[in-house]
Amino acid sequence: MPKKIVLKELIDKIPDFEHRDRVVQLILQLQKQNSQLQKENIELNKKYEKTNKDKLTMSHLLLKVSDELEQSLNNEKRFVASVSHELRTPLTSILGYSELLLKDTSLNNKPDEVFKRIY
Repeated sequence: MPKKIVLKELIDKIPDFEHRDRVVQLILQLQKQNSQLQKENIELNKKYEKTNKDKLTMSHLLLKVSDELEQSLNNEKRFVASVSHELRTPLTSILGYSELLLKDTSLNNKPDEVFKRIY
């Protein structure tokens, strides 16, 4: 790492010549620009760290939502399977009983009787 030179020491080392004042002025200007760049760099680093932190937070939230959606889909599948099973048993009985009634020739002219028996 280069040794940091104090501005006064640097200016004192500049020999006396025709453009010395201009050189000193440029050095001061460069020092000011360097200071400003360092401040901007610090600010950019803070923004970078915040952005990364926000990104991690968002990533964790998305994973949580994804897990909750997967759990919800699994619950839905179990519910549909349960309801399907619960409905299939009585509907199968009704269909079977209806077929028997349709095959019963003594009730062909009495559809109301068929419905009353199913009910």
